[in-house]
Amino acid sequence: RSSGRPSPAKGAGAAGLRGARVGRRQGRGGDVPASALDLMFHFEQDLQEERRALKKDQKMHRSKAMKYLMETNRRRRAFEERQKEEEAKEQRFREKVLQERKIKFQEATAKFQHAHQSFSQQKQTGLSINCYSEYKLLFFHSWVRGVKRPVTRIV
Repeated sequence: RSSGRPSPAKGAGAAGLRGARVGRRQGRGGDVPASALDLMFHFEQDLQEERRALKKDQKMHRSKAMKYLMETNRRRRAFEERQKEEEAKEQRFREKVLQERKIKFQEATAKFQHAHQSFSQQKQTGLSINCYSEYKLLFFHSWVRGVKRPVTRIV
């Protein structure tokens, strides 16, 4: 790089310094005309300005990319959360349907067994005709109390 100072001529005193100042400067490979050094200096300045501009652009694009990445991740997490909620809701619905089927099956079994008992045995055991309604009452009672699982057994 050029220091911008004139180079003294070999063996010349003050006269040599004055002559060097006029048209020549010390360059990388020796004496180079002053106009060429000025041109190189301007090119180096332009390159540095370009580098700064490129770094600024890179920083701006990197921050935009990070912003988009964060937004994408937020949307992905929200989507996964919605999926989990839907799956949990579907699972609860399945459990409810299965529980209702179980109750209806138990009612049908109880009716069948009751119908095939003798009259004296029917009086002793009795039959709860409205089992499904009892299940609903127990279910809503447990729901009001805050129990999360549905009632699985009718007393």
